[in-house]
Amino acid sequence: MRVMLTSWGWPTHLYHLVPLGWAFAAAGHEVRLVSQPALADRLGATGLTGVVVGEDADLLSPEVRARAGMPVGQLPPQGAPPDYARMWRSTTVRMEVLAEAMVEGVTSFARAWRPDLVVWDWMTFAGPIAAHLLGLPSARLVYGPDMFPRMREAAEATSPGVAEKWLTSLYGRHGVEVTGVDSAWGGDWCLDTCPPSVQLPSVKGLPLRYVPYNGPLVAPAWVAEPTERRRICVTMGTSARRLRGEDSVSLATLLEGLAELDAEVVVAGTGEQRRGLEPLPGNAVFAEYVPLHALLPGSDVLVHQGGAGSAMSAAFCGVPQVVAAAIADQPFMAERFASVGAAVHVPATSGCEEAVVAGVRTVLGDPSYAAVAGRLRKEMLGQPAPSEVAATLTGMVRDHTVG
Repeated sequence: MRVMLTSWGWPTHLYHLVPLGWAFAAAGHEVRLVSQPALADRLGATGLTGVVVGEDADLLSPEVRARAGMPVGQLPPQGAPPDYARMWRSTTVRMEVLAEAMVEGVTSFARAWRPDLVVWDWMTFAGPIAAHLLGLPSARLVYGPDMFPRMREAAEATSPGVAEKWLTSLYGRHGVEVTGVDSAWGGDWCLDTCPPSVQLPSVKGLPLRYVPYNGPLVAPAWVAEPTERRRICVTMGTSARRLRGEDSVSLATLLEGLAELDAEVVVAGTGEQRRGLEPLPGNAVFAEYVPLHALLPGSDVLVHQGGAGSAMSAAFCGVPQVVAAAIADQPFMAERFASVGAAVHVPATSGCEEAVVAGVRTVLGDPSYAAVAGRLRKEMLGQPAPSEVAATLTGMVRDHTVG
């Protein structure tokens, strides 16, 4: 069987597709990982065969921001509760921009290569549009709690029928007549890596075990060595910096607060984030470009910004979290993990670093957080492995083709 996995040109979105791609390849199937030019170097580094299509799209350009209702200088306050109706508008506009940049290239490649299945990142509608155009089955990949039901519900509350209207317009611009909103919205199947206890009850999908992949990084040997003190792992990701020009939390101020704790602090980040932190407090080390999932097994808590990759990696490793959520889906992510007792949610407002340190104290002082995180890990390990889901999808595609 031939399997095409496609994502737009943002690394963390691509990375969530990779473990399933490995599973298909290990089972003897042909796999192509398709994305925009921005990820040309990262595609081949996954160990899968990459294909570059379409053009890059700057989702942070003033034009796109204005079209999405978030012009430069008018972004929502950092750490504010999610405005799901506004997020519907901003997210669907970005989906349209990505589709415009990718549909022709994805469809052209799929027409030439003839995959039997298209698996697509939830933002990358070039995948299902190409699948509809060519009569191919497709599967939407969800990693972490699926925020779209919330956004769709909020949008429909003020504009009934807006979801169907948007889908009809998006598909119609590319020559596809929408006959079923659910199929157009979620593909033939939805692959859901989120632990059921954290996922919204309304989300129904084919369970898929989450497997962390943080890119082609090298873990230093010391991360496997036991520590005499408890370890606090800190990462702020890169999305907030790319969107706002700075991290959602001041790492320097946060490290000053964490220096008061009897614990080892490991900051996982980029070279850019490292600048300005020297000299580090005596209990802190900076791990530049180290895979997060390699650091987490020896950690007692993860402090992060609320990205899906960070939250899901922590859950997979059984590590409780303190989430300083700032933008986009991050407050939603924090809310879902906090709702089951696996995390403390601290809105990333100005001067929140003291509250983040207090959250760390809470998690380290209350064993219930570690206990819940351990249960989440067992829950995730109980979900079907990528190899099992690859086999299941192979049978479903066969039945779909015969049908």
